[in-house]
Amino acid sequence: MPSMTKTALYVMIGSVVLSALLGIMAILSGDWGWYEFRILFTTITISGASICILASVALWERKNTRPLPFLGIALSLVGAILMIWGIWTEPGGDVFWKLTVSIVVYAIATAHLCLLSLARLSKNYAWALWLAYLVIYGLATIITWMIVDENSSTEAFQFLGVVSILVGGVSILIPIFQKFSAFISDDASSAKAVKIICPQCGNEQANTLGEITCEKCQSVFIVKILRVGSLKAES
Repeated sequence: MPSMTKTALYVMIGSVVLSALLGIMAILSGDWGWYEFRILFTTITISGASICILASVALWERKNTRPLPFLGIALSLVGAILMIWGIWTEPGGDVFWKLTVSIVVYAIATAHLCLLSLARLSKNYAWALWLAYLVIYGLATIITWMIVDENSSTEAFQFLGVVSILVGGVSILIPIFQKFSAFISDDASSAKAVKIICPQCGNEQANTLGEITCEKCQSVFIVKILRVGSLKAES
């Protein structure tokens, strides 16, 4: 794991532990005032941002993909900082909170996409991931528009509901498509199986390259590709 990523994870773990301890102290104090609520909201903010960052880091590490997880980490950090700043300083006006909530919404949407992007899909199902980008960022845009424009009309909520259902549907389908993609991969591997002759007893069997156990005499041997078009059996 790169040192920068490891350092970031350690810092995140420390912040989560510290915020959790402060939240527990606030709950157990028994004196519920605005100060205790601030601590609790700060703890929730840090925990939520940490989950989003972990989702982004998982994609960064798994597939060596940079733009989407970097965007997720950046939005999560900026959103968390603005939220904590707003909780403790109580800035006046709606502009600050509209901006902050909009960033948080897109941070959550990006973390969601990072998790879905971890799926290993065959070319037959690659379209599902592109659909996920469209509907998830579309949902984030609708929520942001309703917040900024203060739109609470029936039509807006109906549109929001329709897109939310699409998001839920594609979020369920992608893991299923990943399973189908695994079946396709297994079938392709089986189709590439070659006929192997045991060097000990001459028994012919279908198998792939690598370490093989003869079905007849139980001898173990290895088949390697030394150069293109050449097979060598070692007992």
